[in-house]
Amino acid sequence: MLRSRGVLKKMGDQLAENGFSQCVNGCYVNLRWVDCVKSGYVYVKGEVLPVSRHRKNAFAEDMMNYYGK
Repeated sequence: MLRSRGVLKKMGDQLAENGFSQCVNGCYVNLRWVDCVKSGYVYVKGEVLPVSRHRKNAFAEDMMNYYGK
């Protein structure tokens, strides 16, 4: 897990092109490592992260596009 301020905003498009999706402000998830998404949370390699209501639909769409490859 990496944490950063400000830089992620600038890198967001590049991360999205490489299989990442934003689940909450300041947190991008590598979709390759997602175990499941359930009840507003994403489970990634043993970690549980919230998915904000604001980003819920976009995150679900990113998941479908990623696994539809």
